[in-house]
Amino acid sequence: MDKLKIYTEYSPWFIPLCFLAGFIYAYVLYQKKSPWSVTVNRILFATRFILVSLLFFLLIGPLIKYFKNYVENPTVVLAIDNSQSVKYTNDTAVLNALKNSLNGFVENLKKDDIKVNLQLLDKTIQQDELKNFNFDYPATNLSGQLKEIESNFENRNLAAIVMVSDGIYNQGLAPNYNEYNFPIFTVGLGDTVPRKDINIKTVLYNKISYQGNQFPIVAEIFNYQFKNQDVSILLKQGKNVLQKKTIRTTRESGVTEVEFLHSSEEKGLQHYIIETVPLKGEFTTRNNIAHVYIDIIEAKENILIVALAPHPDIKAIKSALEAKENYVIETYIPGLNEYKENKYDVVIFHQIPDFGATAKNLLDKFLKDQTSLLFIAGNQSHLGVLNNLNPILKFNIRRGQWDNVTPGYNANFEKFKIEPEEQTIINSYPPVSVPFADFTLKENSDVVLYQKIGSVASNKPLLVVNNSNNKKSAMFLGDGLWEWRLTEYSINKNTIVFDKLVSNLIQYLSSKEDKRRFRVYPIQNEFFLTDRVIFEAEIYNDIYEKVYGQKIDLKITDEDGKAIAYSFVNSENNSRVELKGLKSGIYKYSATTTLDGKVEKNEGEFTIRELMLEAINTTANHQLLKSLSYQTKGQFYFTDQFDALAKYLKENSAKSIIHTNEEFVELIHLPWLFFVILALASFEWFMRRYKGAY
Repeated sequence: MDKLKIYTEYSPWFIPLCFLAGFIYAYVLYQKKSPWSVTVNRILFATRFILVSLLFFLLIGPLIKYFKNYVENPTVVLAIDNSQSVKYTNDTAVLNALKNSLNGFVENLKKDDIKVNLQLLDKTIQQDELKNFNFDYPATNLSGQLKEIESNFENRNLAAIVMVSDGIYNQGLAPNYNEYNFPIFTVGLGDTVPRKDINIKTVLYNKISYQGNQFPIVAEIFNYQFKNQDVSILLKQGKNVLQKKTIRTTRESGVTEVEFLHSSEEKGLQHYIIETVPLKGEFTTRNNIAHVYIDIIEAKENILIVALAPHPDIKAIKSALEAKENYVIETYIPGLNEYKENKYDVVIFHQIPDFGATAKNLLDKFLKDQTSLLFIAGNQSHLGVLNNLNPILKFNIRRGQWDNVTPGYNANFEKFKIEPEEQTIINSYPPVSVPFADFTLKENSDVVLYQKIGSVASNKPLLVVNNSNNKKSAMFLGDGLWEWRLTEYSINKNTIVFDKLVSNLIQYLSSKEDKRRFRVYPIQNEFFLTDRVIFEAEIYNDIYEKVYGQKIDLKITDEDGKAIAYSFVNSENNSRVELKGLKSGIYKYSATTTLDGKVEKNEGEFTIRELMLEAINTTANHQLLKSLSYQTKGQFYFTDQFDALAKYLKENSAKSIIHTNEEFVELIHLPWLFFVILALASFEWFMRRYKGAY
């Protein structure tokens, strides 16, 4: 223990002044003749001197510095694998016996002052919860569990980790891949001998399909010890069997792929079930079912290209868009083919308007409605007419003059994302021919690509987008777009960046702005059972400022039509609500609130998926546990050896650690000082009263 030290907020020269003030005060009070003896007078003088000096001393804010010691006993963390795979391979009696053994192990260590911390895969528990926790966690991340323990016990007296597990992991890294600075003792659960089983290892499918289109669902069926057996696989929706296929297992162990082709006329999220019909002798049937959720989209985006004449730019644009399944592209060249009347999401005018007023009726029609437009200028464009009718930019044309420029990507553009390495490829594209002019952007216009003359960047736009009056438009001022795609392929043997630039531009133009004043939506469209299901609420006034304090009614309906009602009020600090107790499946939601006396409503869908990871592999991996213990200088035990493990830990456990903390305390905050001052004042008052004066 270091010596006690006293500090003050002021100069130490104030300390003798405190004693001087106390001396003067006591001297003035007791220097005159008193009715008591000299001895009593001296005692009272000393008492008043100490009392006043102490009070003055407290006024200068003295601090006491001292060192406080405390002892930290060693801690053993009991890391329990509470995943479903443990439950699948052990019956209830075995699991209850395991819980009793774990409780006895904790009690055994506590007798020797070894603290035990209990850590499941998903949370920390107390000892009294040992008999009640369930082996129901749907995934196993042993390395994540160890890393969390390492983080929680950094710079603490961690003696060891005892991991009780079957060694099966299906998330994160292998636990023996990392290095640890503490010993890990492992206790093996489960059976290391594979059991006779048929299971669905995985299912491959596209999450999005289109109404009426066929889509594949591929199931990988794993067989162990069912050689030369017929296995029936069903594709179901609810209780209805849509398709049935039968395969013949030709090997003792292996994987067989089964493909279903299906189409749906119903739009929205659809829930399908892949199920293998159980065979006699299967170890478990929990892994015979897999769930598939596919979003059926009502229609594709319709894109119309209206061109003055055939041109390689048109082929380049079509090739870039045809790589995406969600676009239907029509090309109309007056005089060569017929125009197909349809509702189009984006119309591309290539070198139109021109000097011959080609397709003027279509141009006027789409300018008046809310269809998004993309203008591509060229040598045949009537730039004067284009200058007057477009909502994107104005340009002062120098008639007959054209420039060759290369693109320079605008790094500040945020409407859609192009990665830095992709921007570099765009900046290396060859020149295109552009009109020589001065340009002025109109309101709500953003530059995607600037013009570069040689290697010199300019502020002249090459590709511009605009969003005004709920209508999106864009303009590309160059002729020779096709060379960009060809050049990229000649260098990289692909056209990924060009295709992404074109498809992102069209996707931006075809997307509709959400102008609703009331929006309630899940923070993601797909959740797992282990996730928190959270809804976000946004409410706006007439000028689109956020509004708070609104009561919102939210109704969640499952696939069986059962509805659950929630109510909450959004606030500036919390505009979210968490839904609990939902099972796996597809849910529809509807939310309502009242704004300015009018009921506003939002609707949508989301899914909650059950992770089937734990049922795929139930064969214990004790070799992994032994490897983990070996590399961390721990040991491997079986479940009937908890007493031996406890004995080893007590004999070889880390010693207690003494920690010393330096602390500062204001003297005036010490409780005993109050009683000292009270005792001095009371003593002086009592003596003066007792001797007949005050």
